[in-house]
Amino acid sequence: MMQPSRLALRAAAVSIATLLAAGAPAAHAADPIPAAQSANIAPAAAAAARAVVDGFHAVLLDAMKNAKKLGIKGRYALLQPELARRFDLRLMAAIASGPAWPKASAAERAKLIDAFDKFSVATYAAQFDSFDGQSFEVVSVAPGPRGIMMVNTRINQPNDSPVKLAYVTKQNDSGWQIVDVLIDDGISQLAVRRSEYSSVLGQRGIPGLVSELDSKTEKLLNP
Repeated sequence: MMQPSRLALRAAAVSIATLLAAGAPAAHAADPIPAAQSANIAPAAAAAARAVVDGFHAVLLDAMKNAKKLGIKGRYALLQPELARRFDLRLMAAIASGPAWPKASAAERAKLIDAFDKFSVATYAAQFDSFDGQSFEVVSVAPGPRGIMMVNTRINQPNDSPVKLAYVTKQNDSGWQIVDVLIDDGISQLAVRRSEYSSVLGQRGIPGLVSELDSKTEKLLNP
């Protein structure tokens, strides 16, 4: 298998380190695998991580091919259960909210996860709104730092250069799930969101970010 770029691995390491620093529950962190066992576990883990991404790509392609018939709200309804199943939205919300996460109450965390979930789904529904012969391709799967699997993919476009996407996946109690997406060999979507959210969190806290995400979701779903 091809190895992911060093830049992508460094970005993934930062993503997972941020996740841990954000105070994510210990139950979401996989136990370390002894070196003697890793050789046997890696192929199965790679296959499981790839299956998560392949399944997500399949539903994205379905949404794209039926984009006009479904409309954005139909695409949202199609994608919502898939993101809930294939993405660890709790950990992603923890990463994106940074230092505010461990200070938040259980009720605030629940509201943030819900708002983050809806905004994430609405974003995919808005972005993948047409089909012009694109295809998704898994280029490689390889272990990364801190127990993750990197699933390196690209979106092939008939009349344009491929778009590189690397999915950072990690095992938890629900199996393998996506915890971050790296664009163009290392731009972490969660790092971008964390940066975007920091100002709102600093001024208005978790309730302010929830309100902001809800407002953005409403605008995406009602263009």
